[in-house]
Amino acid sequence: MKIFLRLFAILTILVSLFIFYSCANIEEIKIGAIKEVEFKGMNDNILTFQIVAPIDNPNHFRLHVKSSDLVVFLGNTEVGKVKEINNLDIESHCQKDYPVVISVQINDLKSLMGPAMQLMSGKNPDVRLTGKIKVRSFLYQRTISVSNFKLER
Repeated sequence: MKIFLRLFAILTILVSLFIFYSCANIEEIKIGAIKEVEFKGMNDNILTFQIVAPIDNPNHFRLHVKSSDLVVFLGNTEVGKVKEINNLDIESHCQKDYPVVISVQINDLKSLMGPAMQLMSGKNPDVRLTGKIKVRSFLYQRTISVSNFKLER
């Protein structure tokens, strides 16, 4: 009998939490223009660099970047797809600059040489990201569309 009461109590709590979270409204997460780009390295056909961008999370909960489906452009040249984004946790009720390390699997090394030289030399290259990012917090999951997200000059 005690086991049944404990299971019933746990089930009641879980259902209450689910109802509470499903009724809450998720506010829009805003990503500003890229403020800084820094070349970190290149290994085989993986280009790694760090961008710094402002992110505004008006929600009452912390968000974690779960996955991404982003394409990277340097100038008008498509570099490749984002393979990995470092562990990024976006604080609740916070608007601040976040450094994000991105690993990109390069499509074609030959067409990348000009734009990559700009990136490695420290000049401000025309870096743009397009696609989607999935963020998650406990029961919430949201997809953020990123369109022509580029370096602010």
